[in-house]
Amino acid sequence: MTTMRAVISIAAIKGWKLYQMDVYNAFLQGDLYEEVYMTIPEGFSKPRRKAGQVCKLLKSLSVTTPMDQNQKLTTTEFDQYVPSSHEDPGLTDHTSYQKLIGRLLYLTTTRPDIAFAVQTLSQFMYSPKTSHMEAAMRLVRYVKNAPGLGILMSSGGDNLMKVYCDADWGACVNSRKSITGYVLQYGNSPISWKSKKQATVSRSSAEAEYRAMASAVAEVVWMTSLFKELGLIITAHLPFEEQTADLFTKGLGRQLHSYLISKLGMKNIFISSSLRGSVKELNKCVSVP
Repeated sequence: MTTMRAVISIAAIKGWKLYQMDVYNAFLQGDLYEEVYMTIPEGFSKPRRKAGQVCKLLKSLSVTTPMDQNQKLTTTEFDQYVPSSHEDPGLTDHTSYQKLIGRLLYLTTTRPDIAFAVQTLSQFMYSPKTSHMEAAMRLVRYVKNAPGLGILMSSGGDNLMKVYCDADWGACVNSRKSITGYVLQYGNSPISWKSKKQATVSRSSAEAEYRAMASAVAEVVWMTSLFKELGLIITAHLPFEEQTADLFTKGLGRQLHSYLISKLGMKNIFISSSLRGSVKELNKCVSVP
């Protein structure tokens, strides 16, 4: 999907013609005229609920964010060592929760705004609790609140690739691992994004940020190779005296070394090492009131 989004965003900016092929399928495109009822999902509680009752959705409560900002979801193993102040039983039927999260995972291909919430809820697929189902239903209400929201492959903007990355240090209360998040844009169009828990525990916020940056840079490197295959990036040969990267790969002569340093934009802010020159500069630049 990342490749497809990248190609579409490039085509939008370049003004290329795109042709779409639709596959008509009765399961996906069929019209539904009947009223549909569903069994009450686990996690939905109502006083004096009778056995065998079903529910019909008339409207949903307005939800403006995918997840509660202060909500911390825990695993059943975590609850064994750190008991919760309120009861949070596990679901007897895991299938409904797993199917719901699977559908939401598919939806993240066009809804980057729910990526963090979905990756958080997907960690509890094998042992979901009531709180997990309630958080998932809140996410569904958020999606239903704006069903037409999605990414726009804009023809405006520049031909620049931009990437934003961040990390939330120790955000996972179950493992104290940090969360990596990044989004890569071409022009004004987002083409790649990710929200993922880091593989190891970071001992500082700086370490977590660098891990997130490494993931973002890896995605940029891959995207650069894709753009090169599409002919959007042309590799030019430089003579050795103009190759600034030689500073980082080999020892150089004085003249070439000084020239490449100037290309980097480095400036010497200290006084010349010559004793006589230093005294003259000192008299010029330093005045005692």
